[in-house]
Amino acid sequence: MPNVAWFVPQYLNISETFIYEPLQKMQRFTPLILTGKKKNLEQFPYNKVYSSSEDLPKSKVRKNDLLAMVGKEQYFAEIIQKQKIQLLHAHFGVTGNFAVQFKERFGLPLVVSFYGADLYQYGRNLINKLMYKQLFKKADLFLTCSDLMRQDLIRAGCPADKVRRHYLGIDLNKISSPKRDKPKARLQLLLCGRFVEKKGFEYALRALEGIPKDKYFLNIIGDGSLKIKYLQIIGKLGLAENISFLGNANYAQFIKDLKQSDILIVPSVKAKSGDSEGCMNMVILEGMAAGTVILSSDHSAFPEVVKDGQTGYLSKEKDAGSIHDRLIHAIEHQQEFSRIRENARNLVENDFNIEKQVGKLEDIYQELIAKK
Repeated sequence: MPNVAWFVPQYLNISETFIYEPLQKMQRFTPLILTGKKKNLEQFPYNKVYSSSEDLPKSKVRKNDLLAMVGKEQYFAEIIQKQKIQLLHAHFGVTGNFAVQFKERFGLPLVVSFYGADLYQYGRNLINKLMYKQLFKKADLFLTCSDLMRQDLIRAGCPADKVRRHYLGIDLNKISSPKRDKPKARLQLLLCGRFVEKKGFEYALRALEGIPKDKYFLNIIGDGSLKIKYLQIIGKLGLAENISFLGNANYAQFIKDLKQSDILIVPSVKAKSGDSEGCMNMVILEGMAAGTVILSSDHSAFPEVVKDGQTGYLSKEKDAGSIHDRLIHAIEHQQEFSRIRENARNLVENDFNIEKQVGKLEDIYQELIAKK
């Protein structure tokens, strides 16, 4: 099969299953990973990962993984030549800034995928803005993971005819939708993600105030710098007996916890830094596939999949009162769950099936290679 090069700053962050899953499903192309640093290989095994810093002593490896690639251009150029790479695919806009030199050097088509922070946070930096302006001119195609982000990339200066919305996918073979019991006296709630501002967990915690304690129990998967703040909120509101912190979880444990939960709360917000969820949060799609009812904020592109009362429940962004109201509605109207679960699973099967989405990506590769 023809070889293509995937540029990623590091291979691979725990949260970046959206890169690993399509990597495993390629049928017509063989991706070679070109990265600044290897990590978590036990969780994301792959035998074609090339790191520019792998032969350096640890003391000399730069902390910034993208910068670890700078100065190692010849290392990557030799791989591109030796492996007869047919196409370049940069994951994240900032990585596209680095990869564009190889397009110019070898005349290869370049695809750049934007995922969120690379546009909404780093894209606000003046230097990155200037670099993106050049990237928009030179790269062949840009992929965004939502319609909203496509429009935002165009507003940032990217030619409209160079941008396509390409939804991420999930492996439905790994996520069954178990048969759910009848309405419960006490609902199992779940929060999952990094403890950072844009995940909006603070609003979900505040939303629990005033809900009868015999009506819910909340599990929280994840960790991070805001844990102390969350504990303070929980203590002040007297919620400790109804909340359990489970720490970080591997994918299998997360799916197990997801299936045991009745409602997954995804209260994401736009952070002060500008960081935002550019894509559909993957846990939303995984929750839908697992038959867990989604209660999300109307942040970013979430309303593209979470239709209030149809495929889940929508609350207003940064509004604990709105989340509270939707939770009360859910507790009192559990007869809606069966229909919502069925609609949500059908949506994921039709629009976010990993096999279908990888096939579409390979079609894009073939299209661009044919034009070369």
